Amino acid sequence: MSRSSQPRTELKAFIFLSKKLSVPFTKEIKCVAWNYNRGFICAGGVDGTARVFKLHADNVTADKSNSNPFYMNSPLDGYGTSTVVLAAWNEYYQKLATSDDNGMIIVWSPQSDNTWGEEMVNNRNKSVIVDMKWSHDGNRVAIVYEDGEIIVGSLDGTKIYSKDAAATLCACAFSPDNGLLLVGLNDGEVNAYDSVGNFSFKVMMAAIESVDLDVALSNNHRKDMIVGMDYYAPPMVAKDPEPRGSMGVPFGNDSVLPSVIKPDTFEKNYIARARPHPDRPRFAVIYHSGTMQLMKNEMDTQPIVIREKETSFKQCHWSPDGTIIAVSASSATHNVLFLYTPYGEKLQYITLPVESEFSAFTWKSDGLMIGCAQENNLYLANVKPRYKWAYCHHTLVYFYEKLDYQDDVLVFYETKMNDYHPRFARDIISVTSYKEFCIICSYTGEIGGPYQIQLCNSIGTPLDQINIPIEPKVIGMNDSVIVAADYISFIVWSYSLPRGAGLEGFQTNHGDDISADQKCVIYNIDMVKETATGRPMTSRRSIGGTIKESDNIRSICVGKTFFLIARDNQMVHRFNLLPQLTHKSKFNIGLVVEQMALNCSDTRLAIITIHNTLKFFDIQDSSIKVVPQLEKIDVWDMKWDSHRDDLIAIMHKSRLCIVQDNTVEERVIHRGYIASFQDLTVRMVDLHALMQTDAKHVEPGTITDIEVKSLQKAKELLDGGKVGEASAFIEQHSHPKLWALLAKHAMNNLDLKTAETAFVRLKDFLGISFLRKLSTIHSDAFKRAEVHAFYGEYESAEKIYITNDRIDLAIDMYRRRDNWQKVLELIKKADIHDESFLMEAYKRVGDYYVDRQKWSDAAIYYEYANHYDRLVDCYIRLDDFGKMEQLAGKLPDGSENLKRLAEHFASAGLCELAVECFCDMMETSLDTCIRLNQWDKAVELSKIYHLRDVESLLSKYTDELTGSNEKALAAVQLFRKAGKYLQGARKMFDMAKEESKHSTAKRLKKLYVLGALLVEMHRERSKSKLGDNSATGALEGLLEEDKTLSMADARLMDTAWHGAEAWHFYMLAHRQLYDKQYDAALKTCLIVAEYTDLIDPCEVNCMLALVSIHAGQYATCSKAFMTLEKMPTLSDDERDRYKQLAIKIFLENPPIDTREAKMECTTCEAVISDCSIVCPNPSCNTRFPTCIVSGRPLLDYQFWLCPSCKHRAYEQEIQAYRYCPLCHFEI
Repeated sequence: MSRSSQPRTELKAFIFLSKKLSVPFTKEIKCVAWNYNRGFICAGGVDGTARVFKLHADNVTADKSNSNPFYMNSPLDGYGTSTVVLAAWNEYYQKLATSDDNGMIIVWSPQSDNTWGEEMVNNRNKSVIVDMKWSHDGNRVAIVYEDGEIIVGSLDGTKIYSKDAAATLCACAFSPDNGLLLVGLNDGEVNAYDSVGNFSFKVMMAAIESVDLDVALSNNHRKDMIVGMDYYAPPMVAKDPEPRGSMGVPFGNDSVLPSVIKPDTFEKNYIARARPHPDRPRFAVIYHSGTMQLMKNEMDTQPIVIREKETSFKQCHWSPDGTIIAVSASSATHNVLFLYTPYGEKLQYITLPVESEFSAFTWKSDGLMIGCAQENNLYLANVKPRYKWAYCHHTLVYFYEKLDYQDDVLVFYETKMNDYHPRFARDIISVTSYKEFCIICSYTGEIGGPYQIQLCNSIGTPLDQINIPIEPKVIGMNDSVIVAADYISFIVWSYSLPRGAGLEGFQTNHGDDISADQKCVIYNIDMVKETATGRPMTSRRSIGGTIKESDNIRSICVGKTFFLIARDNQMVHRFNLLPQLTHKSKFNIGLVVEQMALNCSDTRLAIITIHNTLKFFDIQDSSIKVVPQLEKIDVWDMKWDSHRDDLIAIMHKSRLCIVQDNTVEERVIHRGYIASFQDLTVRMVDLHALMQTDAKHVEPGTITDIEVKSLQKAKELLDGGKVGEASAFIEQHSHPKLWALLAKHAMNNLDLKTAETAFVRLKDFLGISFLRKLSTIHSDAFKRAEVHAFYGEYESAEKIYITNDRIDLAIDMYRRRDNWQKVLELIKKADIHDESFLMEAYKRVGDYYVDRQKWSDAAIYYEYANHYDRLVDCYIRLDDFGKMEQLAGKLPDGSENLKRLAEHFASAGLCELAVECFCDMMETSLDTCIRLNQWDKAVELSKIYHLRDVESLLSKYTDELTGSNEKALAAVQLFRKAGKYLQGARKMFDMAKEESKHSTAKRLKKLYVLGALLVEMHRERSKSKLGDNSATGALEGLLEEDKTLSMADARLMDTAWHGAEAWHFYMLAHRQLYDKQYDAALKTCLIVAEYTDLIDPCEVNCMLALVSIHAGQYATCSKAFMTLEKMPTLSDDERDRYKQLAIKIFLENPPIDTREAKMECTTCEAVISDCSIVCPNPSCNTRFPTCIVSGRPLLDYQFWLCPSCKHRAYEQEIQAYRYCPLCHFEI
């Protein structure tokens, strides 16, 4: 079979038979189907027997059978004496379709009385049905007859189409999108039909295009016949979460489930799911000859073909998550169930009795069990996936896929502190652990090395990593090297640990000391001689030769000074690591190894074969010897004890067993995986439960500790006070955990002699030293307190000290243990007035919270301790500027902490606070103001403290900001911040004049408003400097200011709002014109005519003429045309066109105003036109203010005045506005 260059990170799996159930009222089962959503099992057989039943939960996990293993068992009556050969579940609509050998199909649905009733019956009665499949959405069913007839029907029984394929048919399958029906023929071909039955194409079947020679020469044509097809699609979730009955017996929302139905009959089942990978094969076709073809889809031109010699395939089914394809088969000597990966790699197989036919099998919804039918028995086989997980130093590391994301999750769960640390990852190949380290192998796709090995500590922090060109299919590690291998090559990587991260026993190497070529070398296992020679990892040429499946590397085990490599050809190679890598020897053990592990002394090797057989071998320097009479079958996991070399924990089926020497001690039923075996305690992890809860959190009960029998016995003897018997028992079953248990019991009873013996056997110098200290204490109570403290039982020790009125000893105990929270608590309780000790306690508690990055808690205690150095750090971490400001007021001038606060304030842009904190560092303060563009503060500091000439520096900066409008605006901003408002306004007005020819009226108004607001800011600052708010004082101040202002500045202040008014009224006139308010627009246009110094006179008079025509004021229109004709900027052609237009208008309409609205002058009371801006009376000549809302002359004595721009408006007009129409000041 061909191999792909892409990484294949599929899970491996073990399988073993766990239970045999006899299905009552059945003679010989011919078909079986397991419902994924509800857990029902349908079994059909001879004499018309068909039943639907469920199993008790304990029958799935436990080995001991119940008196009645079936939760429910309902018959399906209707087939008489025929044989039921097919059963198919509709997962979405929860219906069941069955068929017998006469071609009769019955569709069943659940009834209200806990039975299943007929919903539809169909009997073509012409040929045998060879296959029947529901579409993945449940809306269609395909029925394939042996005589070539194909019928596709709908859910309600309506025939969608029928097709005669004109060939003998064997099997069928819907595509995942339900758009195609694939039909297998007896000649090995596969045809594809579309949704209406039209032939689409033939699927390329490489399996029959290139056959083995013995098959080609054989006359038995059945060897090419298709016997099974399965196209994987994720199982549908049932439409009705709690079905209550059949279609004929409806149940309302308020109905009560009849008492005859058990309340959890229709309970939901967990359905295993995996994210679909586009490169993963999902279409399987099997042939009777033992050939299987795996394809990514029906158009795949490079399928994978697997051939099993001397084997006949029967059925194939994908697991619920699509990661395993199971195939049933038979040969002359046995019945067998194979498990393959989607890429055709054989995982494992189990054999069943050969005396009877292996008729059918089905997957359970969680993918952890397969039901195999033989005679009237249902054999339950447990599937144990080898999940990507590890356990290192109290940390559970596990990997799971997120169905809705491309990135997967690698979780580091610290079991002691219950800390959950997820990490997003992609293309994880494997996760392995060794002591306190975790090895993560992944695919990166980099050119130099597409695979990465990363070494992490127990909290997921990467310590070292390397990219390699070979796929690390198997990997092992010791205190100095990591060994990884693909099929024929392996690497030896001398990893490096950071300085200070090295643990006891680990070699802490550093990249400066070891070259890259020395750190990682690649070896070909077939080319390694007595002295191993490799090549640097950086080489990119091909490794080895052609892959031979029989010689592939299968497993690796690394000891302290050597490592072992097991291959598929039953050979085990030994390589010594010291003084240099050498190929020591190789042995033929006669077994293919799946797993192997060395004990703690590297003297005994335990292996699990591909057939789940456990065997042991004694390791010697140049030989390997099998341990006789120590073999066990159906073993799928193991772990050596970390201290004793003759103690190992194994998983035998669903039992945890402890093997010591040549005996099996005890069996505990458990479905978990072995995480660790130390201190005579086996830690188990229920990974199935973890993965079935989306793997987001580790629920209580997921991790279980199981004590071995010897530990339980020792505890029982000590608890019963039988110290002598316990000592003898521990002497006989010597283990560090047992001696530590005896030492603690003796210490608690002040039996120092026994405790000393135990400490000596433990080689615990610290314990022996403690006993010497204990002998100097005369009080038994204080001895017991010290014993409690020695074992970390500080609360018990504290109680003894306080009872004996020695709280000072309790304080000293906690101080030595660095538990300053308790020290502080006891100080307050004892009312101790040692101020320095109290301050130290506050500081140490603050340090405790700082180490855990709890800055707010730490700040509280640093405040109590007046520890300003650390307090500043906490406030900076918290970004608490209010607290920093308060602290700055407490610090003395010149303090280093004050300088740190000033720098932090400056980095946050808080110039005022930064200047206050810099205190006497005026030059630094000035630089800070300039850096933060606070030029007004800079100018003020420069004048007060006679520093550098800031104004010249400002001028230099602003001169550089030229060349674009953005730079000009930046220069205006600098002037504003420096308090140079008039210079900024002048810059703004100049920019507006430059843009007047190409910018919009809206932008020009904004520019003029900004400039005018700067002028107003100058006025407000001048008023604030005067201090005298009386009218006389204000007048004197203004007169004094006029003396200091230049003529240009005075003119600028007088005409500050001139430009803003011009463009404001210009825009207002246009808006009124578009709103057809012609009279209002005319008045506004007459105002705009006063601003021809800023707005093009031609444009103003054109607009005035247009508005006048609409308003019927032809006299005003005539004046506008006369003004236009006199403009020197017009060309002769334009002037003629205006004349022609005027003639055309005024021939029809005489130049007379049609409306003569009048008003009274507010000064002379003369009656004047309501469009007048200035009173025409020569003796009056009053100029009326203008309403900035409507553009009308303002004649009322009560009006609204803008506080910002000082412009006026009618009160009734301004009420509809939230902002001033001119300056946009909020009203």
